Amino acid sequence: MSIGEAVAPVAGAERLHHVDVVRGAAILGILVVNMGVFFAPIYVEILGPAAFDSAAELWTKRAILFFAQTKFYTTFSILFGFGLAIQLERFTSRGVTFGRFWTRRMLGLLAIGLFHAWILWFGDILTWYAICGLLLFLFRNAKPRTLKVWSAILLAFPTILFTGVVLLIAVAGTIPEVAEEMQTQWEEQSASVRAKLDESYERYPVAGFAETLRLNFRQWAQIAAYFIFGLPMLLGIFIIGLLFHRHRLFHDSAALLPKIRRSLMWLIPVAVSSTGGMVLLYGRFDPMIPTPPLLLNSVLMLVGQLSGAFTYIFLLLIAFHSPRTHRFVAPIAAVGRMALTNYLMHTIVFTTLANGYGAGLYGRVSLTLGLLMTLGMFVIQVALSNAWLRRFRFGPMEWLWRSVTYGKFQPMRRRAV
Repeated sequence: MSIGEAVAPVAGAERLHHVDVVRGAAILGILVVNMGVFFAPIYVEILGPAAFDSAAELWTKRAILFFAQTKFYTTFSILFGFGLAIQLERFTSRGVTFGRFWTRRMLGLLAIGLFHAWILWFGDILTWYAICGLLLFLFRNAKPRTLKVWSAILLAFPTILFTGVVLLIAVAGTIPEVAEEMQTQWEEQSASVRAKLDESYERYPVAGFAETLRLNFRQWAQIAAYFIFGLPMLLGIFIIGLLFHRHRLFHDSAALLPKIRRSLMWLIPVAVSSTGGMVLLYGRFDPMIPTPPLLLNSVLMLVGQLSGAFTYIFLLLIAFHSPRTHRFVAPIAAVGRMALTNYLMHTIVFTTLANGYGAGLYGRVSLTLGLLMTLGMFVIQVALSNAWLRRFRFGPMEWLWRSVTYGKFQPMRRRAV
């Protein structure tokens, strides 16, 4: 059997439509968070509450922190790991070698991600998904217990490392000469970041495409240097997706609803308390300086993003399987099936609105207005995705990714019945 036959699109009866619903909802949540970075520099976080000129804006920021920050990226990452397990299962059952396919698939995603990051927008996540996706392959045959241990280690690693940094700085700070030197370095670093913040507000609204590329690449390089330390955590979340498959949580979700509801009885309080603590800490520490409050914020964020992601996944599964709410969430599945297309559409639309080569609205779109624009975009994407998939088998970018993976153009149109 050829690879193409082994990975033919899943038939309607086989497809886990509730997984597509969760993926589609994650696309919405990711845009909620990303919207603020489309129209403002990422450096704005160092200003904390001072970045907002009204109480309404500050409350919008807190709401985004509470309901969305890191939770939907985590949800989407869990589904990514689950997707590897699904594809491995299909290949194994049909006697086709999986390794070559997965490697080409991740290299194709890496190419798309680098183009997205370097040409369109510095906030790309696809590059890191591709890198961690290649590493995830190493865990494909691991036993559930092994997966749990590795996931816990990888998730805890950044926090453990950061704890060591905080302790080291605290000890070093007891030496007057060292404390003075560190303070000078932090002040210089803060001044440098504020200068870049001012430059972003000044240049992005008027910059042509070439200058925008330069600004984007600089911000991407700075994020990349930081995100390397986040790769273990991302891989740990991917492994959770493998565990979801091993425990058949999505496959047997209808039968597991009573257990899912019981889990929510403790997941929701954990998510609310940890994320609420993070919101209360917002603006009470300098994000540029490793201090105990920043460490506490990191711990609360980790607990909140995991418990929050599980909460959203379980609530969406309940909504999908409930006769009263199914019809409201079912249309979101089309957005999930075209997740790559819709994610990149966000970038194309909103960077064009923000940057100087387009409408030049950078720095002029408030968080509240951005939230309204997010909801409007999502409604449009639900309608467009459903209309598109009635005629075609894949979204445009899904088709491209698939064609790159196999080295030949894939059939796009649905066959007439």
